[in-house]
Amino acid sequence: HEHPPLGQLLIALGETIIKGNVRPDQFIDLEKVGEIPKNFSFAGYRFIPTICAWLLPLAFFLITLNLVDNKIIAFLLSFLVLFDNTMIVHFRAAMLDAPLILFIAISILFFLLALKNKEYSKRLAFSSIGLGVSVGLVATTKVTGLIVLLLIPLLFSKLFPHWRKVIL
Repeated sequence: HEHPPLGQLLIALGETIIKGNVRPDQFIDLEKVGEIPKNFSFAGYRFIPTICAWLLPLAFFLITLNLVDNKIIAFLLSFLVLFDNTMIVHFRAAMLDAPLILFIAISILFFLLALKNKEYSKRLAFSSIGLGVSVGLVATTKVTGLIVLLLIPLLFSKLFPHWRKVIL
C-alpha cells in the first residue's frame, strides 16, 4: 500500500543530504526491492529516521514535564523511550515509524500546551496552530497516525468556554 508523501520525502531528503549512493532514485518505481545492489549504502535512507529517533526522548521529556511538572521525574520517565530496545533497533532503519511517532509526540505536546495555556489567548493560539501543523505532519507521513485527529475535537471540548480565544 502507498504512504502519503511527507514520510517518503523525508527519507529522500536524508539520501540527498548524505549522498551515499551514485543513483539515489534507483528504487523510485519499485513496490518491493528484490536484491540489494552491491556497495549500496543505507546511510542516507536511515539519516532522517535516526534524527527523529534522537529527538523523540526530548519530546517525551517535554510531554511528561507538562504532565507531572517535575523535571527529575520527567527526565527519568524519558528513559522509557531513550532505552527502549525496540525503538533503538527499529528507529534507525529506513522506515517511516520514527518520523511518525515523533510527529505524534509533538502533537500530544501541543495539545497539552494548549490545555495548559487556555487562559492566555496568544499562547493558546500558538499551541493550537502547532497542534494543527503537527497533526498535518502526522497525516502526511503515514495513514496509521490519523488517530491524532481526535485531539482536535478533544481540545475544543476541553477548552469550552475558552475556545473562542483561539480565533481572537
